[in-house]
Amino acid sequence: TAAIAGWAAAKGFYFHPGKARDFDDQHPMLSYLRRGGSRYAYNIASGQWGDVTFTSFDYHYSTGSGKNRKTHRFSAVLLKPAHEMKALLVRPEGFFDKVKAGFGFNDIDFESAEFSKKFYVSANDKRWAYDVIHQRTMQFIMMNSLSHQKFSFECNHEVMCVVSKRVLEIPGFEAAYEFGNTILAEIPEY
Repeated sequence: TAAIAGWAAAKGFYFHPGKARDFDDQHPMLSYLRRGGSRYAYNIASGQWGDVTFTSFDYHYSTGSGKNRKTHRFSAVLLKPAHEMKALLVRPEGFFDKVKAGFGFNDIDFESAEFSKKFYVSANDKRWAYDVIHQRTMQFIMMNSLSHQKFSFECNHEVMCVVSKRVLEIPGFEAAYEFGNTILAEIPEY
């Protein structure tokens, strides 16, 4: 917390270390923030970074109850560009995605069979997904999946949420910013 506070101060960001229990309500369309119960964000740093409004945070939620109660924590960043976006989810494909595909619940497939096999992509507007996830972006996401810092991302109409499966330190937040900003920069102007 102290390190993030110092980093935020050096960047001129606002910093709030405490629990923000309404954080999920501020971003109701982001599925990563709607999981489980006892949800809250903490270590929240926010401000203007380059062309986007930036917010980094750690997130807590729990699943199960009693002896089966499990606590989950991860870190993420929100990037709010000047332009509007549409709903889009891109994450590594998991076992249950393959099971659901057997029942006809398929994700969006792309020209790259390798990309389609490795990543689950969902969007209300397929055209938007194809516009955002073009060849250069696919290659960038595939390269990221080989690195130490692996990120998923989700967009709603106003923000992109770049998510790590684990709690990050400052270099991880900076890498998440670079990941999301690179994808945003690759979105065609049209």
